[in-house]
Amino acid sequence: MKDLKQALEVASHHFALKELDAAINACDAILKVLPGQPEASHIRAFVLLSKSQEISGKAIGQLQSSLQLNPENPLVLSTLGEAYLVANRFAESRVVLQKALSIAPEFYYGLMVMGRLLLQLERCAEAEVVLRKALSLPDTNHQATYIALAMSVMPGPWYMERLADFHEWLQPATYLEIGVETGKTLKLAQPSTVAVGIDPEPQINYPLADTTQVFSLGSDPFFEQHHLPDVLGHASLDFAFIDGLHVFDQALRDFMNIERFSRPNTVVVIHDCLPLDTASSDPKRTTKFWSGDPWKVIAALRHFRPDLTCFTIPTHPTGLGVVTNLDPANTVLKERYREVIVAYQDKNYDWLVENDLSEVLGVFVNDWDEIVARIGEAHAKHYE
Repeated sequence: MKDLKQALEVASHHFALKELDAAINACDAILKVLPGQPEASHIRAFVLLSKSQEISGKAIGQLQSSLQLNPENPLVLSTLGEAYLVANRFAESRVVLQKALSIAPEFYYGLMVMGRLLLQLERCAEAEVVLRKALSLPDTNHQATYIALAMSVMPGPWYMERLADFHEWLQPATYLEIGVETGKTLKLAQPSTVAVGIDPEPQINYPLADTTQVFSLGSDPFFEQHHLPDVLGHASLDFAFIDGLHVFDQALRDFMNIERFSRPNTVVVIHDCLPLDTASSDPKRTTKFWSGDPWKVIAALRHFRPDLTCFTIPTHPTGLGVVTNLDPANTVLKERYREVIVAYQDKNYDWLVENDLSEVLGVFVNDWDEIVARIGEAHAKHYE
């Protein structure tokens, strides 16, 4: 087939646009001329799996036929391994994935699927090793690998469930969210809560309560132009979630602005406080999966503000920092702002690991009863 590369690009293009039937037709045209062609077999199987997990058997049958013509091809083997994984045929998945990796030990796709399989088998430590090996290899995306890695190192409920738990437990009269985006997390605010969302370019795709208002502003301009208690209609803030610009200095300023309108039992939760590696936690974004460096806020607060209660919940994909026992009269951060920024601006994930990540970030447990107890004990101690 003279134009195989072009034909594969057409099939991939249709798949990327979710034109699934067109993608299948493009693959079938290739496979009619070149039976079992590995890349076409891979794309066609992915299309079938995307259309419905219920027809994974069709994908498996097609890949088994391709494997007869390409018994040593790691792409076909790895794709078959993923098809078996989708069909919950874990033993068969492992056999073909092991064969693929014995042929090509550094085959990215094979490592990624093997990591996901080990995660499904609840062999999280092994999954982490395999997935980190995959991330060490060049790739243009890594998205699925990062997500699987996050689940392997942070098992249990994900961050959205934990945020919902906070809303349910605190029953806050007032709530502030910095970084609204589509409204996915802002919608968790209950009808009884007066909620304010801040985002320079909100794109709300979720229904919000009538008691919720969104300001199309960056957080710095918002606090310059508005007095938060006036906006909320309450003297102080009960609960806040920081998920704005994913860089240290901005997240720190967001916390400082929030603390001015808080009281000791206000709870502030900060997203992206448990990074996965150096690349995805760099303040300059180079990866599709990106947490940035808000984790430095927790590290800095634990060092410069020991009066606060700060810890990190290991909930995927990138953890939640929790801060309470706030003190609106405290001026340490305002007076030492440049010192705090300079102290942490050049630190990265490697520094975290070298200095005991769990200690620096106060990594706790992803267990709701224990989280409640930890916050309750902190509040009780403050009011003794």
